[in-house]
Amino acid sequence: MDDPALDPAEHALALRGLARINRISFASRVHLGPLRSVGAGLDRPVRVLDVASGSGDIAVSVASRAAAEGIGVELIFADRSPLAVGAACGRARDRGVVARGVVVDALAGELPASDLAICSLFLHHLTEEGAVCLLANIRASGAVCVSVSDLRRCAVGTALARLVPRLVTRSRVVHTDAVLSARAAWNRRELAGLAEQAGMSGSRVRPSFPCRMTLVWRRGD
Repeated sequence: MDDPALDPAEHALALRGLARINRISFASRVHLGPLRSVGAGLDRPVRVLDVASGSGDIAVSVASRAAAEGIGVELIFADRSPLAVGAACGRARDRGVVARGVVVDALAGELPASDLAICSLFLHHLTEEGAVCLLANIRASGAVCVSVSDLRRCAVGTALARLVPRLVTRSRVVHTDAVLSARAAWNRRELAGLAEQAGMSGSRVRPSFPCRMTLVWRRGD
């Protein structure tokens, strides 16, 4: 998925496969609590920045669930892949979600301002230096709250990564990346340490289903 030379058709198939896995694993629900918290203090829609958005499936699901609760959301998709940003904007449009996209490398470029910044299942792709850089850039974007979900390294997670993708997608890219991702994942203590290095003191890291974890940081805590 990280290879810029990846065939666009293979890339699109992989994005659809990941979206299917995210849907059956309820990947969007971990961001709802932070969204409700931020939205409670606003009299306008919550601006949500989706960092390394991929096809935007998780953020769009969050926005749709929020709308059902009467919380307005405006999404900003940020990804270095124009194909991914286009897919995310198309998904949002199909679901009636207000959104715009920005093609940007989150490790190198300036990220758009938002009320809530989310990043889902991306951190494990990075080295320790890259992960700290990403978190620091997200913090520098000025978001009131940051919610980062990622895989949690464990034997069960690796076993699921071998099995589940082969049941739900034909994408060979996803079949390969899933196992590599599970092996490269951080644990809760390591993620908290990365956040501390990035200037996110006071972050909370909690386990989430299945074999995942979520870091939440609020500015001023």
